Amino acid sequence: MRAEDLRGPRIYSTDLLPSHFDADDQAGSVDVAARALKVKILTKGQVTLNSAYLLSPMAILLLDRHPDLFAGPAILPAFREDKTALADLLTSNEDLTRHGFDTQRIDDHIARLDGMISQVMPWSLGNIDERFRTLLVSGLENGGSLVARALVEAGFAEGDITNLIADLRTMPLSESINLRTYIAGLPIAVQCGSACKKDPVSGVIGV
Repeated sequence: MRAEDLRGPRIYSTDLLPSHFDADDQAGSVDVAARALKVKILTKGQVTLNSAYLLSPMAILLLDRHPDLFAGPAILPAFREDKTALADLLTSNEDLTRHGFDTQRIDDHIARLDGMISQVMPWSLGNIDERFRTLLVSGLENGGSLVARALVEAGFAEGDITNLIADLRTMPLSESINLRTYIAGLPIAVQCGSACKKDPVSGVIGV
């Protein structure tokens, strides 16, 4: 189903983003995602989401709990035109084995999705990755921008930001996993920004 053929109210969901999944509270993460999707379905009727995030720990556990998720037309996955099968999207996500999902479980999940999904909305990456790179770099180069100020507050020096910009200029951004993996290697205070809280006694940073 092409985007131009869609009719009526609809919304794009980011509820299955890997960053929303808490490995220490997996059930709670699924509860939040399920409620959010339910509200969107009830209020908007049709919810579009990125097919890549159907191959995530959150999606596996969500479908375990709600196997009727694709029983109706409310969920419409957006599928990249340069991909041919759901398994091709595994490279867009973190390694599922890190969360305890072995190869057989992953294969079973993909087979389950293949049997459930009856339609997708094709989309082309186009130059989205380069436009995103331009936005990231321009924000970092502007010392007065929100992201630049947040990095300084988190302990990044000017040289650190310069190195970050240099890395972003050459980083492949056609798969979001590349940026998420890079961010995971930065200091924790930089990763979570204002979401981090420092214990006034121990000085330890938490989230």
